[in-house]
Amino acid sequence: MKPRPRTLERYLATQIYGASGFVLLGFLALFAFFDLIGELGDLGKGEYDLRQVFTFVLLNAPAHAYELFPIVVLIGTLYVLAHLASNSEYTVMRGSGLSPARAAATLSKIGMAFVVLTFIIGEWVAPHAEEAAQKTKIRAL
Repeated sequence: MKPRPRTLERYLATQIYGASGFVLLGFLALFAFFDLIGELGDLGKGEYDLRQVFTFVLLNAPAHAYELFPIVVLIGTLYVLAHLASNSEYTVMRGSGLSPARAAATLSKIGMAFVVLTFIIGEWVAPHAEEAAQKTKIRAL
């Protein structure tokens, strides 16, 4: 039995996690900007000042992350795989003994980490953050 190429697994994982994180930050910044524009209409009503607006927008970020995770992971993974293919890195990996089945298994393991993170955000983080955001807005208005 061949030893598993853990270095390749770590390399793929760090590349995919980094690219997906970068894409997530970009999308969250875009959604935060749109939320901020949407909340500016309520600015100045009651005690709803700029600090509460920013708090409301930031507390809605986990819910947006939960909604965006599938597309973010897809874009990040496709970017990394396209980059590997364009630089012939995938060809070198194949030449060094990485089978398509092992590549799929590695990508599946990386994907499972995203599944667990999505579950944690969707079931625990986002509901509490969204509730806190609504309470902050209601108290200020």
